[in-house]
Amino acid sequence: MKHIVITNYSDPVCVWCWGTEPIFRAMETHYPNRFSIRYVMGGMVRDLSDFDDEENGIGGGDADTINAQLREHLAESTAVHHMPVAVDKYHLFSERFNSSFPQNIAYKAAQIAAPDMADSFLRRIREATLTEGAVTGDYEVLDKLAEEFGLPMDAYREALKSGEAEKAFKSDVDEAIAAKVQVFPTVTLTVNGKEETFGGYYTFDDYVARIRKLSDGAIEPAKPDVSFEYLSRLLKQYHRLAAEEIRCAFDFETKEALDSWLAPYLADGKVAKEQLGGDYMITLASV
Repeated sequence: MKHIVITNYSDPVCVWCWGTEPIFRAMETHYPNRFSIRYVMGGMVRDLSDFDDEENGIGGGDADTINAQLREHLAESTAVHHMPVAVDKYHLFSERFNSSFPQNIAYKAAQIAAPDMADSFLRRIREATLTEGAVTGDYEVLDKLAEEFGLPMDAYREALKSGEAEKAFKSDVDEAIAAKVQVFPTVTLTVNGKEETFGGYYTFDDYVARIRKLSDGAIEPAKPDVSFEYLSRLLKQYHRLAAEEIRCAFDFETKEALDSWLAPYLADGKVAKEQLGGDYMITLASV
């Protein structure tokens, strides 16, 4: 059993969940082999007709109106979490695709078909939604993403067709309701059996402070292995990473410091840079 367990109540299209991805890359490098994460899907948008995020001024209109409201919210969020978001491409919802339930169910299908790949695929759904403008509420779009990602497609499609994935999603929703989740992400952080639940966006330093408190100072972050070998391992798992994810994972104080560290690997052709969503993504050149 891991010393640190994160239960993350989430939704694949939530921008603040996307904004929290760098924190989990930092957890991987600063607490190696000491933490585990379990995602619980919350189903943020059942149907646009009853979606109402009063605090952020989102809801109460047709799909075009809500997409416009969301674009404004996405633009505001990037200044806080620093993850790339292609605001101008975002048109997720329509009369036909009016829910985030398909994305949640697709994650559960991936969990059934390939448990070791599911969390990375969840990140891929977020990435496609928020940096590429993909209409991921369309099961055909999700199917293409799953196939490109390398999921075992027969098992993935069977989990959807049989209803097993939807049943698992409904169980997740019931768990989120029982936990009184009000915002995404909401995290229950368990450290050596002691736990704390908090909702919303927090920095990695906040997580470190909470872990230190819950462990009575016994668990401190390790110095990350800042090496091309470790970067390669992360890129093989996630296929590509945003600059902010790498910066947080390797403790670079500034984006400029990260740029300098990446420069020789870009020059040697070991990695490739792709401008996306107002920032850049890094992939292994061979991927």
